[in-house]
Amino acid sequence: MINREKARVIVGIIICIILILCMGCGQGKNEDKKNTDGRNQPVAITSYPVDENDVEYVTWAVPGNLICISDESVNKVNSKLKDDGYTFRLKLLRIENSYDTGYIDELERSGADIVFTGIGVYDSSDRLAIDEIISGKYEDLTEYIENSRLKALIPQKLLDASSYKGKMYLLPSEYIQDGADQILLYKGGNDASTLSFDGIDSDVFMLEELVSENNKLFYGFTDFEFVRCFGYCYDSGNGIVISNEGQIINPFEDEKCLRWMQLVNTWYKEGIAPDPRDGNPTVIKAKCTLHLTTSSDITREKGQVVKTWKRELCNRYGWSTAIRKDSGHKENAFKFLELIRTDHGYGNLLIYGKLSEDEGPIDDNYMNKVVFGLDDGLMQPDDGMRHFASSQERLKYYEENVLVSPTVYVDIPVESSELSGIVKKYLTNDIILFHNEFESEFEAFKSEYTEAFDRILKNNR
Repeated sequence: MINREKARVIVGIIICIILILCMGCGQGKNEDKKNTDGRNQPVAITSYPVDENDVEYVTWAVPGNLICISDESVNKVNSKLKDDGYTFRLKLLRIENSYDTGYIDELERSGADIVFTGIGVYDSSDRLAIDEIISGKYEDLTEYIENSRLKALIPQKLLDASSYKGKMYLLPSEYIQDGADQILLYKGGNDASTLSFDGIDSDVFMLEELVSENNKLFYGFTDFEFVRCFGYCYDSGNGIVISNEGQIINPFEDEKCLRWMQLVNTWYKEGIAPDPRDGNPTVIKAKCTLHLTTSSDITREKGQVVKTWKRELCNRYGWSTAIRKDSGHKENAFKFLELIRTDHGYGNLLIYGKLSEDEGPIDDNYMNKVVFGLDDGLMQPDDGMRHFASSQERLKYYEENVLVSPTVYVDIPVESSELSGIVKKYLTNDIILFHNEFESEFEAFKSEYTEAFDRILKNNR
């Protein structure tokens, strides 16, 4: 009897031990599951301290080879989000390729909520961003913006430049600024007494009167840039010329195009405009007595006469920010984009990794401003770019100094880069302008361009 009781006790003890061990195993499994929960340990190139179980991570894909932001800075952003009572946190996904289709492929694989649309010229980042919009990859942000504080803070012209068919799919990078169209005349010897833009508004060919046998001319226009003198815009990505009224035009239907190119060809043939292919263009320019060029960054010197128009704002498809259509955190993603543009504390943490200058030296971190789309209310080191102390200052600047390029309002539903290829073929480095047989070369150029223009754009003019 006693032995049976002892046996029962021993069995009971064994069962208890087994139960305790099982509970321990169960806790271990739960702990393992907790540690692999995507909310607690986001899959990313970098890892951040995790001490919260009830937060949602908003992921942002950025070109890691361009921005300069440490894990410590991101942790500071997340600490501020926690202190300010927000239930979401930031996680950066660093993507190394930001210039071509490989970047878009990596964005697809990242599954990020917020994406930076890439960097490059029109036929790279802008074209890729448009393709993503057309294919439905980006969330329509029109109502988000309409119901947001951002509506009153972002200049309408900037919103216009980043809209597509009346819809907003992007928040434009406000830090990217186009230069004003400027024509520079520079007379060697610091003597500008014979130079004047008087009358040139009505007839740009009066420039011919400034060139005599005693002058050497440096001609600095390339491609179809000369059309700016006549109030047109050249869209180098699509190879088209657009009038100030927003109409696509064939430049060869304008007699001024032929006259201007003939004039420049004459300058080259007569030795007035030296051939820059013969040496370093900078050295050749230094030897010339008269400079004729376009520039958006002119250092004023004695002897310069500068004709400046208002700054032209072009499309903002590339270099901008979008929320992916398949994001599961759209509301919080937009909330964060709104937050960094309205609370300069978040902006400074993203750009500089600190809240005040008292925390140490401030680096330029220019690319951080570009990627995160920030330009006002920040601590400002001297990075050579325009800064705005406040959103109101930026709004005032845009209202008084900025025009929207007519190219912004032109939608080209067909692939027209063939036209750009033709222009490059004949005008790269002004090749056609050097030819002694200019007339025949010009006719070949005109014929090839016009045939492609009529074939591609006949229903879209």
